Amino acid sequence: MQVAIAGVGALGHHILRAILAQEKHSVTILTRGEPRSTDLRITWRKVDYSDKSSLEAALRGIDTCISTAAGFDDKTFAEGQIRLVDACIAVGVRRFVPSEFELDPHVRKDRYPSSVAKRKVLSHLATPAVREKIQCTLFTQGVFYDYYSPMTEDGKRHVSSEWLAPIGFDIVVDLKNCRADFVDGMEEKKIRCTAIDDVGKLVARALELEEWPDQFMISGENLTCKELIGICEKVRGKPFEIKRISVADMESKIEEAEKTNDMIKTYIWTTPLRILEGDFWWDDKTTQGVDIKTVFPDEKIESLEGFLSKWW
Repeated sequence: MQVAIAGVGALGHHILRAILAQEKHSVTILTRGEPRSTDLRITWRKVDYSDKSSLEAALRGIDTCISTAAGFDDKTFAEGQIRLVDACIAVGVRRFVPSEFELDPHVRKDRYPSSVAKRKVLSHLATPAVREKIQCTLFTQGVFYDYYSPMTEDGKRHVSSEWLAPIGFDIVVDLKNCRADFVDGMEEKKIRCTAIDDVGKLVARALELEEWPDQFMISGENLTCKELIGICEKVRGKPFEIKRISVADMESKIEEAEKTNDMIKTYIWTTPLRILEGDFWWDDKTTQGVDIKTVFPDEKIESLEGFLSKWW
């Protein structure tokens, strides 16, 4: 099978590595820059996301296109991804995976420009003109475990993934300093999370299937914030310092960050709000997606405790 990966950032590299390890498929990388590897198993095609003809030329002969492209500019990202799927349709690509790979879009609220951009892409994929011509499938896995692994000495990457850059803040818990911030009501709220390497392996494994559903759900852990702290304390071998924060204080900090257009602080303080609102979780009984573990019961998905124990 001919597979194209659009964008080779952190997740793209893990998917690429897993596909190459199978030795079953030919892989083409769509890149805006120059090739990053001399691996003869990979075909590199430089593309211009503003030019549909450039994308069409790169996609000819491809069966499945997996987009892991990142983008924080609403207009540019959305237009580029829409142009990508339209190019896939134009040259007969059979399946398309949009650059989602995060929280369940059927649950999450679009608070950030990047989420708004992704929603525009999803809205385009849902139109009859697209649905009737190409299978579009989401992969949803929650938070990557890897954001909880230590940083490299230069602070540019997480040690568990040589390609994953830091997001600039901690999601609930700071393992390095053994502390956590809890907004009132967070302790029993649930989150989903999975190792980035497992996501890569399961995306590669899904290529074996002739038919795909509209969404695959991947979940290494389904746990409360309190349980998350308990696992982290066990791995680090000490109790964590817990800072309690009121909902009113959180809302005040969000308002202040938005007024000053401080995106990092906006992310920091809207994260607990999103956890409280249920954005970081999905219910197996009501989800629209298919649990990928039921499709591949032989695939072992790493536990959070096992993952953290390797790195701390």
